[in-house]
Amino acid sequence: MNEYVQRYANCEFHVEQWTDDDLRVDTLLSCSVNALIAKAAYEEATRQRPTRIVRLRHRARIIAEHIPDNLRQAV
Repeated sequence: MNEYVQRYANCEFHVEQWTDDDLRVDTLLSCSVNALIAKAAYEEATRQRPTRIVRLRHRARIIAEHIPDNLRQAV
């Protein structure tokens, strides 16, 4: 396992920006082992990216998601 993968292997909470078609992760915005820090990162990401799909995940489970109204009908 390379150093980059090892660094993020223990991060269980991910804040992700998804593509507009909602098919894949576009950008990993944050990863954390702490739920409170992850929630704060998610809230800030939704403020900074109001037109993008942003999700807070714990492993495979979606804890919170922001889908803008203009993309909600398309998804």
